[in-house]
Amino acid sequence: MPKLKKEEKRQFSNYISDVVDNDLVKSLDNYTQHRSTTTYKHSLNVAYYSFWIAKRLGLNVEEKSLIRGALLHDFNLYDWRKTNMTSSEHLRTHPKIARYNAKKYFNINPLEEEIILKHMWPVTISKIPTKKEAIIVCAMDSVCAISDFIKSFFPKYKKVKEV
Repeated sequence: MPKLKKEEKRQFSNYISDVVDNDLVKSLDNYTQHRSTTTYKHSLNVAYYSFWIAKRLGLNVEEKSLIRGALLHDFNLYDWRKTNMTSSEHLRTHPKIARYNAKKYFNINPLEEEIILKHMWPVTISKIPTKKEAIIVCAMDSVCAISDFIKSFFPKYKKVKEV
């Protein structure tokens, strides 16, 4: 796992504190995501890697919004496998549900809203990310999802350290 520098770790922790301390966000640890992890851990990983890549590439981003949007991108509060939704329906609709929940329970700004709503591009073809923070989260969500999926088929990779 790539490492954050000491000051970056402190920044990251400060930016996530109000979100990860929320009981509803913690409840995401009860839902399986991509077969090998929970929605909570997946969202935390997406936030971590989004922040890490932005720092390493020297991108001028709104860091707090990048991290908060990433943490809340799958804030659905349900296990889609236990609903009447098909996988395809869930893929297309869950960004809207996550945005609704994020707006209801947190004071999200327009950038965080875009990150959440557009993280599933190109599946949600009409929701093209236009802000660099949304593009980063979209990419890191895909990277983390692929990693989660691979770990479910290759048990030795389950030992890979998560955030």
